[in-house]
Amino acid sequence: MCSHEEAKQACEEYGLVIVPKFPAIVSGTGSLLSKTDNGWKDNLKRIKSGAGKGNTIKV
Repeated sequence: MCSHEEAKQACEEYGLVIVPKFPAIVSGTGSLLSKTDNGWKDNLKRIKSGAGKGNTIKV
């Protein structure tokens, strides 16, 4: 971390270029299952009940 002036001096000294980078925007947080309607969740429950003992279906 340095000031803009220090960065400019380092760029001049070493022949570098400052490339601005903007912070990434996080969108769509949460699980996909939380964004589905109840019909899909009911369908998953039906599938899970018939899938057997060692299934990994999360409802």
